[in-house]
Amino acid sequence: MFHYYESEDKAMTLDEMIKELMDVHEMSIPQFAEKTGLSAKTVRALLTPNRNPKLKTIFAVTKAFGIPPHYFFDDDMTPDLFSVIAIFCSSTPEKQKIIMDLIKSFADKKDKNT
Repeated sequence: MFHYYESEDKAMTLDEMIKELMDVHEMSIPQFAEKTGLSAKTVRALLTPNRNPKLKTIFAVTKAFGIPPHYFFDDDMTPDLFSVIAIFCSSTPEKQKIIMDLIKSFADKKDKNT
């Protein structure tokens, strides 16, 4: 489900992307946690393969590093519209903002590809 970019061999997994961000910026877990506003425990969880973090966790990383959120999702990911609407309507205003930011990110990506 999550990937940052594709190499010629394969798409990177979320834990690989986080490790690469940390390597590129020469950051330890505590430094990464401080930059993103996440706890060290959450960062360690991100470094664990096969995890599905909360959207607000992904947004904390994207905001801290200036990465568009859509980079963390597969290109063929197409959520069911009714499910998205149901989740949106039952969410807090904070979560609604996160959902709207994600939708805007996908729209921006689509505009750049056309």
